[in-house]
Amino acid sequence: MPKSAGSTLRTVFHQALGDELLWFRNPESRQPAEAGHPRLITDLSLLERPESWMGVRLVGGHFPAWKLPLGLRERRPLLMAVLREPVARIESLYTYIRRERSHILHAELQARTLREALELPAFRRVVPQGQLRFLRTTQRPFHARLLAPFPVLIGKHEHLPAFVAAASRRTGLDLDLADVSANVSPSGYRDALREQPGYEEARALIASLTEDEAEFMRSFDQLYEHEAGDGPVETPRTTRPRAASAPMPLRTQVPPLAPVAAKPAPASVTAAATPAAAKAPSDAQADRRAARREARRSARQAERRRSRQPDADPQDSPTQ
Repeated sequence: MPKSAGSTLRTVFHQALGDELLWFRNPESRQPAEAGHPRLITDLSLLERPESWMGVRLVGGHFPAWKLPLGLRERRPLLMAVLREPVARIESLYTYIRRERSHILHAELQARTLREALELPAFRRVVPQGQLRFLRTTQRPFHARLLAPFPVLIGKHEHLPAFVAAASRRTGLDLDLADVSANVSPSGYRDALREQPGYEEARALIASLTEDEAEFMRSFDQLYEHEAGDGPVETPRTTRPRAASAPMPLRTQVPPLAPVAAKPAPASVTAAATPAAAKAPSDAQADRRAARREARRSARQAERRRSRQPDADPQDSPTQ
């Protein structure tokens, strides 16, 4: 999990495993690999070939379990993760991005408070399900029962020694957490956050967006663990290519309560409306489209009201 002791655990496992540890690195990462970093892999699909993970005892990194190749998941490997209190994790992530110049959002967050950063779509989208999405063993939304086919060990950031001890027991590795810490946020960063305007509002918003994470963490004390169950390992869902649909004719804009008459759009407009050439609408275009939809809805409601009145004059009904 990002900002949940991942760098520390990478060091702990690397000390115990050496080249038997394979670590996933996001190919889009702009941060240079650290000295003494374990063996890296940037494409998990390479693990579909058994020879690629021969001699490997552990694969780690920031990725959801369902992205492991099916052949590897069918071996039902031990899945391990550490979760962090959601609000504290987002605060740490925000601080890290502002400190790390190579991060893609560094420039965007430099002049923003935490509350303002939550209005930035690229940052806000990592808040909901920010940790649970990494626990997904299928492409469906996370639920603890989907972990059942696998042996699982999940710990908490504030109880890291208990997790490392359990991982040592489950794997048979000699893991040592003493004097190991990496990628730690600077001391006093929370004091600096408290001085920002809107800080308490930002914390409340993060808490509301991450309530499902907090609920799952409240479901266990220090460790969440079980052995593999008998259920099947789900195969990835395949998506069928969608057939190209004919563009819908544009409708003329009419005043409220007036009939909506459909007429063919000019050839040049129809081409621009096809999926291949469509562009994201501007705010003004979106507002106009919303107004047209509301006008059509109002017209349909008025028509239904008139149809329920038996004495209505036919000329009061809109022409079809």
